[in-house]
Amino acid sequence: RQRRQSTPEERQQPCAIRIGEARAILGEKLPETGGCEHTERCLVDEPAREIIADLPHVVLAQARDRRRARPVERFLKSAANLDDAGHCLAALRHGLDVGAADDLDEIGERCQPHRDREALDRRRVTRAPNVAYDNPGTAADGQRTSDQFDMFNGAPDRYDWTLVGKKEMLVPYNAYKLHSNTLKNSDILKAGHINQDFARYELHRVWVLDATLKPGTSHLYARRTFYIDEDSWQILAADHYDARGQLWRVSEAHCINYYDAQAFWSTLEVHVDLQNGRYLAIGLDNENTMYNFALKRTPADFTPDSLRRDGVR
Repeated sequence: RQRRQSTPEERQQPCAIRIGEARAILGEKLPETGGCEHTERCLVDEPAREIIADLPHVVLAQARDRRRARPVERFLKSAANLDDAGHCLAALRHGLDVGAADDLDEIGERCQPHRDREALDRRRVTRAPNVAYDNPGTAADGQRTSDQFDMFNGAPDRYDWTLVGKKEMLVPYNAYKLHSNTLKNSDILKAGHINQDFARYELHRVWVLDATLKPGTSHLYARRTFYIDEDSWQILAADHYDARGQLWRVSEAHCINYYDAQAFWSTLEVHVDLQNGRYLAIGLDNENTMYNFALKRTPADFTPDSLRRDGVR
C-alpha cells in the first residue's frame, strides 16, 4: 500500500498508535499521549527507524523545558537502534535529567552508562553490539565468534565443562620464526593456510578440556575441545563442532615467551574453517611496533571520554 507523506505539522504531534508500536517493541511503558489525528498514516506498517523518529516527540511532549529537551530529541533521532532509544527513555522515566546535558555524547553517557562502547573515527563514542558468545567477531568476516578471540574469551555459562585428562600431542610452540620482524605479512599468509615453513610444532603434555552446549542454550558451536599447555595454561589448540557433531573449525595459538613481560602468549592466532576452506589469522605483528608491556594504564583510560579523546578525525 502506498504511504502518504506526513507534513511537518503532523510530525510534531505525538502519535498514539505509533507510540503503541514502539511500546510493544521496547517492552517498556512509554508516556501516555493524546489521540492521533492522522490515523491513516499510522496504520501503515512502519520500519523500526521511523518508530525511532517519532520517539523524540514523546520526550518533547513530557519535557518541562522544551529548550533543554532538544539535545534529547537530537540524540533519539540519531539513535542507532530501538535499544538505544529505549535506554534513553527508561532513564527519563526514572527521573534522570537527560535534558540538562550539553551535547549528544553526554546524552549517550547519561542514558547508557554501563554498555559496551566503541570509538568511531568521527570522535563519537557509541554503544557497541553485543560482544559476547557466538556473535560475530569484530573485523573477522564471520570467521570466528566473539568468545573465540584469544582462543576463548568470555563467559563459560552456556557449556557443561569436562576435564577429560592429560595427553601428549604435537602443538604449536616457540613460534619465534612467525614472530620475526624480518618477515612480511605476505610471507606468512598463503592460500588455504599459513606458510608452514615458519610454523613450529613440538610434542607437549596438554590438558584436554571438553565443553558441551547446555540444554536450553544456544551457540554456533555445539561442542568445543581445548588443548591447554600443562606448563603455561595457555590454550594451544581448539576443535569446534557444529550442531551435527561435525568438526567445523580448528584453532591454533602460535606462542612464544615474552621474556621482558614474563609471559607465554600467542604471536599469531589462526582459525581454519574446514567447511568453507577459509582461515583467519589474528595478531600479525611482524610489520608493526612491538607490544609495550611497560605501558601503565588506569581505569580512567577506559572511559568513553578517553576513547573520544583518542579518536581520529
